[in-house]
Amino acid sequence: MKNKETRTLENSNKHIDNWLSQQFEDFTPNPEPALWQSIDAYLDRRERRQKFIWYWLVAGVLLLVVAGAMFQWNQISNSSVASPKTVAQSNASNAAPEKNSPESLKSKSNYPNPSFKSVNAPDPIQAPELAAPSPVQFVIDNTADFVPAIIDLDPFGIESMEIEGAANLNSVAPIAADQLAWSITKKSEKLLGRWMIEAGVDANQTGLMYRSTADLSKYVHKNYFNHMKDGEFALSAGRFNLSSVYQITKNHAVKLGVAYAENRTQQRFDFRDSMPATVVPGNNPDALGYYPIFGYLGLGPQVKFNSQTTYSMISVPFGYVGYFPLSKQYSITPEVLLQANKLSVSTGAQTLDYQTLLQTTQQASNFRKLIWGARVAVGVEKRLNYSHAIGLRFNAQSMLTPMYIPNAALQPRGWSLGLSAHYSWRIQ
Repeated sequence: MKNKETRTLENSNKHIDNWLSQQFEDFTPNPEPALWQSIDAYLDRRERRQKFIWYWLVAGVLLLVVAGAMFQWNQISNSSVASPKTVAQSNASNAAPEKNSPESLKSKSNYPNPSFKSVNAPDPIQAPELAAPSPVQFVIDNTADFVPAIIDLDPFGIESMEIEGAANLNSVAPIAADQLAWSITKKSEKLLGRWMIEAGVDANQTGLMYRSTADLSKYVHKNYFNHMKDGEFALSAGRFNLSSVYQITKNHAVKLGVAYAENRTQQRFDFRDSMPATVVPGNNPDALGYYPIFGYLGLGPQVKFNSQTTYSMISVPFGYVGYFPLSKQYSITPEVLLQANKLSVSTGAQTLDYQTLLQTTQQASNFRKLIWGARVAVGVEKRLNYSHAIGLRFNAQSMLTPMYIPNAALQPRGWSLGLSAHYSWRIQ
């Protein structure tokens, strides 16, 4: 039984609870909008963080699965290739231990009359004592019950050998020179054609050269070339190319590709020169509509401007590439290419009029759409392994075709000098 004091305290607590409930019955909290925004942002971040963790967890599981599959595939691939030792044992099982001559091997072989060629190697019995040469390419004749096997271990594919009368091969397997059972005839050095993909980038210094033929020189202001020499500056420009290379022999290949280049020039002029005088009657205009200059009057207006012109070209280069080894990894790689270029010019840029020496707008209609160019380069290439190589080349390029349309008095040609880097991938 509770005493009087305890009952009084409980009644007081109930009274306070009722009073507080009545006081806050109609109360509605009204927090600041910024508080709700911060809470919402926090929940969004938490949700995104949870999603991010799950994404990484799934990616890690997939990565482990792919790595395990690749490891298993590699193990299966390695186990499916017969070793050279197995091939040598197969050859030895067909020969009697007491007689190792080619005649006894021919009589006890499972294959009919394997032929033997003239040899450049020692007696086949002593073949195991020979030192293994550098990796070579072996071709086993496909005669009767023979299965051909081609093994290419040399990055440059220098050698090719032919074997007849070898043991039956159920699968392609590498064969070392010191494990051959029969005599070997070494052919002359030859290399089957190989395809490579080459990607490169150039960092060049570009500019323009100007000239005029003797019969059209009277259409050009006498001081034009001097002003262009003083006021035009070459700018750096890039070139990107992707090519396919077909290696015909060990040292020689042909190339065909596609490239994109931009040649930029800047012109700054601040001068005043004489004005030319022309006569229309009895004279024919050039391709840009100018007539011959027969004399010069007083000084013309001041010519002062600064402008930059961009010449973009999509090119199809094709030609010759050489590979001359310095060592097993390094080669000198000369290159001579012709290029068909589709030319486009940034319109609106300012340039110097070649007859009046006044500022004029660069017009795309003044230029040819297709021009020919040439490229020569020489450098060093390093072969990383059989499939991959990198290299550097010093290059020089020039346009063989004038950039202006035919019969224009002025004949500008673009040029560039620079360094190119490339990566090549040999297709196996």
